[in-house]
Amino acid sequence: MTLLEAVVALVILSLSAIGLLEGLQVSSRAERDAVAWSRAAAIAEAAVIAADDATLEQLPAGFTRTVSVHPWRGDVTEIVATVTTPHGATFVLHRLHRVSPRSDS
Repeated sequence: MTLLEAVVALVILSLSAIGLLEGLQVSSRAERDAVAWSRAAAIAEAAVIAADDATLEQLPAGFTRTVSVHPWRGDVTEIVATVTTPHGATFVLHRLHRVSPRSDS
C-alpha cells in the first residue's frame, strides 16, 4: 500500500464519519425537540384541565404558560392555554368547555 492509497482511504473514511456524525446530530436535535413539544402539550393540557383551579403545577425550567378563559356561546366557554418552550416555540391549545349551572340547595 502506497502513501497515496493510505491518504485516499483516510479521506474516504473521514467523509463517511462526518456523514454519520451529522446524522446523529440531526437525530439528537429531533429527539430533544420532540421531548420539548411533548412537555409543552402536557403542560397545556394540565392548564386547561385546571383552568378553574388555582393549583397549577410548577413549570420545568424555561417553560412559560398563560391561560385565558373567554365566553364563547351560551353556556360554553373557550379555554386557551399557551405554552412557550425554552427555545421560543409556542404551543397553543384551545378547548371548549360547557359550564354547568350551579344549584345552590
